[in-house]
Amino acid sequence: MRMIENPMLFEHETFSELLMALFHLYRELKLRNDIKELSKEDEIHLKMDAKRAYLLLCIEWVEYLEHMRIHYPYLYNA
Repeated sequence: MRMIENPMLFEHETFSELLMALFHLYRELKLRNDIKELSKEDEIHLKMDAKRAYLLLCIEWVEYLEHMRIHYPYLYNA
């Protein structure tokens, strides 16, 4: 959680959103003793949290690959 307080990361809004989504999902999962015994509402909630985190992770990954392609093009030579 201390990472979110870092002003350098605040400038990278999508990464900050990813961190918050991941920490939220982690806390939600820690609250459940047995994920096999979830209520339907909890299951829907956790699926939405996981989907949000995964989408943000995919966005960050694509942005990272774009950065690598621009700044390190030799890594993409076949």
